[in-house]
Amino acid sequence: MSGIIADNSGRSSGLVKAAGGGGKVLQVVGALDETTRSLNSTSWGAFGNTMTLTLTPAATSSKIWLVFHFAMWTGTQNVKSMVYRSIGGAGATALSTRSSMKADGGNSHHPFSSTAFYDSPNTTSECVYNIYFSVSGSNCVLNRGYNSGYDGIGQSIAMEIDGS
Repeated sequence: MSGIIADNSGRSSGLVKAAGGGGKVLQVVGALDETTRSLNSTSWGAFGNTMTLTLTPAATSSKIWLVFHFAMWTGTQNVKSMVYRSIGGAGATALSTRSSMKADGGNSHHPFSSTAFYDSPNTTSECVYNIYFSVSGSNCVLNRGYNSGYDGIGQSIAMEIDGS
């Protein structure tokens, strides 16, 4: 792994350079989901969200940094999220350990929930990433803020990082 030059004194740009070949950002893709969506299944699913990220790594050594950020209203239910990946059109497989949002016994609002994952896909085939959810009951709403009418948006970003 390459080192990072962290001393920015004297540089007016404020940029930090990566030493050697690795650590450079090769490509960035992002997606938005501005629609509120009801989640009501104990099975893992994307529930139609449009935070899907598609990229084709430049090298098998590339690393992918993923961030999914969303608003969630859970009512009295518990909801879990997990990052899934499909390579070259194959079926989606779970990558991350699940992240849980627990209801507090009343209406629970998670206006700024995030899930992140660092992936090493070891391929130059197309990779498709998405966030899946599982709900302990019914009545969870993705991209809903504190009250109806104060809706949030789902955002996702994937950065390919040179792993050489």
